[in-house]
Amino acid sequence: ALGKAARLRLEEYTGRNFVEKTMVMNISEMPYKFQLPYGPIRDIVSVKTYDSDGVLDETLTADDDYYLIGDFDKWVKLETFAIGGYLSIEYRAGYGDNTFDLPEVMEYAIKRQTKYDFDKRGSSEAETIDPMVRKLLMPYRTSYL
Repeated sequence: ALGKAARLRLEEYTGRNFVEKTMVMNISEMPYKFQLPYGPIRDIVSVKTYDSDGVLDETLTADDDYYLIGDFDKWVKLETFAIGGYLSIEYRAGYGDNTFDLPEVMEYAIKRQTKYDFDKRGSSEAETIDPMVRKLLMPYRTSYL
């Protein structure tokens, strides 16, 4: 339980999914290009537009209506826009099915954070994230935050 709690806290801190999850992003203001949060992005499941009443308007097609740009932290570039409605993007993001697929520094950060949480349990003065873990994960924080 402590390990999972540590992983979830560090996912929030970095803005990344450490294990694979299916995410849904709904946006009402549709910019021409936008970043998908909580990468690394594995793939897009669907991109749909809805009218202002929430009724499905159109399912967009990859490499025709939209493009996925980038190698790791990915962006969606739209070729079409829906005025007055919203866009819903379902996508898979994360390093893999479990924490064994993580970069070693992230695995170590989870273990260190778990120990920190155990050692500091009951302390009201302890920081939420181990200061050394913050330093280790700083390069992995996303610009989306």
